[in-house]
Amino acid sequence: MVKKVLWFCLTLIMALLFVSCTNNSYPDGISKAEYNKLELGMTLWTVRDIVGSYGDQVSEKKSQNKTIIVYDIKGEFAGNATLTFEDYELIAKEQSGLE
Repeated sequence: MVKKVLWFCLTLIMALLFVSCTNNSYPDGISKAEYNKLELGMTLWTVRDIVGSYGDQVSEKKSQNKTIIVYDIKGEFAGNATLTFEDYELIAKEQSGLE
């Protein structure tokens, strides 16, 4: 009987540790509310002030007089957002699975 109680307690502790270690939140990520605040025409710096970061730069293309930069930002809890800037002005935004 004592072995069963100890086994149960050990299993419970391990399960609790597993759940606490697998927290999928990403506090530096973008939330659905932050994404909804973004408007085309905003500057890169205004977007950063709303979201809190730039995310990961996916690409940068320079032509004669334009620079196109694409950033991918992880969601706080799930999903991601892709933001495209032309000359540091937001020209496109897409999101998938933000909560």
